[in-house]
Amino acid sequence: MNRFSGWTASLKRVIFRDAGRKAMALLLAVILYGSVTYKSKDLYSRVIPGVNVDLVLPPDVVNAQGSVLNVQLKVSGAERVLSRLSPESFDCKIEPVTGNAPLDQPRVVELTPDHFRKPFGVTIEGITPAQISLQLDRVITRNLPIRQVFDSEDRLPAGYVISGVAVRPGEVAVTGPARVVQ
Repeated sequence: MNRFSGWTASLKRVIFRDAGRKAMALLLAVILYGSVTYKSKDLYSRVIPGVNVDLVLPPDVVNAQGSVLNVQLKVSGAERVLSRLSPESFDCKIEPVTGNAPLDQPRVVELTPDHFRKPFGVTIEGITPAQISLQLDRVITRNLPIRQVFDSEDRLPAGYVISGVAVRPGEVAVTGPARVVQ
């Protein structure tokens, strides 16, 4: 007598046909799931200070603060990868100006790990400071006259006098942020 009949025979064919392949596929699926979800004990953290944040600005706009923007990154990854990292291993470019937005107010830019290009196998866990404040201004050029100023005639050696001074050119063009040049 046949032990399997009716719907149980169909179930037997589904389960036991290519049982070896199905078992292999199930084992690989479990291994893949474990490797993706299991956090390795080999992950280490490190703080990288002095990572530059480059501003991508139009030619007629400048950062009026004039300082280099640096942040500190907390990163994690394999120890051998972290040991080779330096601030130059990371690249951050942000575009704080879009369209014709007014420049008279400070802009706050929220930095996220997505702003940074990082080496393979490294995860950015934190950014300090997470926000940077920018004071942007238009670049202008202004001609300024040159004024002659002398420290003192008393410092001249004995027997010398200043008889005439000529400065050429009489003015100089100064280019910079509008707030400073005005």
